[in-house]
Amino acid sequence: MNPLGLVAGKLWLYAGGAVIVLLGSGLVTQTLRLAASQTEVARLDKKAADVRAASQEIARVASEKYRALEQRRTEEKEQAERELIASERRGAQSLAAERARSQRLSRDIAAFAAGASRPAAADSVPACRADAATLGNLLEGALRAEEDLAAAAEGHADSVRALLAAWPRN
Repeated sequence: MNPLGLVAGKLWLYAGGAVIVLLGSGLVTQTLRLAASQTEVARLDKKAADVRAASQEIARVASEKYRALEQRRTEEKEQAERELIASERRGAQSLAAERARSQRLSRDIAAFAAGASRPAAADSVPACRADAATLGNLLEGALRAEEDLAAAAEGHADSVRALLAAWPRN
C-alpha cells in the first residue's frame, strides 16, 4: 500500500470533516441569526401594535373631547339664542307700552291745544303760563329721553362693532 495515498486520503478526510464542521457551524450561526431576527421582528411587531393601540386611544379621547366641546358650544349658542329671543320679546313689550303711553300723551297734548273740555277760567294768563310750563317740562323730558336713547344706541353700536371685529371669519 501506498503510505502517501493513505496520508493523502486521511488529509482529505480531515479536510472534508473540517469543511463539514465549518459548514455546520456556519449553518448553526445563520440559524441563530435568523432566530434572533425573528425575535426582533416579533418584538417590533408588538411595539408597532402597541403604538397603533395608543394612537387609536389618543384619537378616541380627542374625538370624545371634541364632541363634548362641540356639544357645549351648541348648548351655549342655543342658550344665547333663547336669551336673545326673550330680550327681543321684552323689548317689543316695552316698546308697545311706550308707544301706547306716547299716543295717550299726544292725544292729551292735542286736546289741550284744541282747548277741549277746558273751563273759561283756564284761558286766563296764569292758566296759560301754567300750561306752557307743563308743555315745557314735557318737551324737556322728551329731549332728555332722546339724548339718553341716542347715547345708549351709540353704546350698543360700539358693542356690535367690537363683537363683529372679534367674531371668527370662517
